[in-house]
Amino acid sequence: EDQNGVITGYLIKYQLSSDSSSQMNITVALETELLLDNLTNGVTYSFTVAAINSNGTGPDAAMMFTTIPDTSIATDSITVVGIIAGTVVVLLIILLVILILCIMFLKLPTLLH
Repeated sequence: EDQNGVITGYLIKYQLSSDSSSQMNITVALETELLLDNLTNGVTYSFTVAAINSNGTGPDAAMMFTTIPDTSIATDSITVVGIIAGTVVVLLIILLVILILCIMFLKLPTLLH
């Protein structure tokens, strides 16, 4: 048993660092990880976490994090460029094979004479 009772959950509060009116409260059971969706890229958020037990909610542990800008658009663009480049290379190889075959068939009658 912990000093002040068994931990039964956690209270997580977060907000934009620049806007205290944006505070959100989340109560979770005993999970030690939480994934937050819909955060704004490149913005700093303030977080507090407090343990909950039979005696109530403990003191807040505070921290600040800045979200990382989303790079998925750049990755998608690179993938599209790679697909287009690969398609162009395949088409050039097919055209080269057709050109070689045409040259061979056009010269074949002159070789027979």
